[in-house]
Amino acid sequence: MRSTLVLSVFLTIIASIEGSCEECLNIFTVYQEGVMSDESLADQSLFASQAVCPDGDAYDECHDLIFYYWPTLAQALYPVFLQPERVCSIVLGACKYSTGEITCEECQSWLDTLADNMVQDDSIAERIDFLKGEQYCNEEEECVGFIDAYFKHIHEVLASAIIERSETTCCDISDNGVCC
Repeated sequence: MRSTLVLSVFLTIIASIEGSCEECLNIFTVYQEGVMSDESLADQSLFASQAVCPDGDAYDECHDLIFYYWPTLAQALYPVFLQPERVCSIVLGACKYSTGEITCEECQSWLDTLADNMVQDDSIAERIDFLKGEQYCNEEEECVGFIDAYFKHIHEVLASAIIERSETTCCDISDNGVCC
């Protein structure tokens, strides 16, 4: 499934950073552009709807809301919260590394840090406030309702996927064949 491929590519990019702040910034510049492509936004919408929407009668409404809101929501959110300087310096701490290849333990630590950041109450609250305000919803009631109903759950699902795949992802990209 393409949504799984998008997540795998993202995790591989993170895990392949070789300790250089400059390399991290370059990678996340390319990544940020990639996740904002029309194809990637469609894949993200599909992944989110499959993971978040309940079975039964409510599925269609949930699915339609995610496909309506997620592409524009992500285009408002990603330039700020996936800004390469923010991800590399604040979230991952990659800019504290000087040189050398990343170890499996560092790789898993970065993935865990990213996932932990996604589900921290203050991190979610910051993103929700941002999205509800003039940057996205501009306090429009239906949009704010979507954020209240789905945003936190989508972040929790994505964080769980990152954690579940961290060992596999780190092993898959290992140049020296050493897995965790």
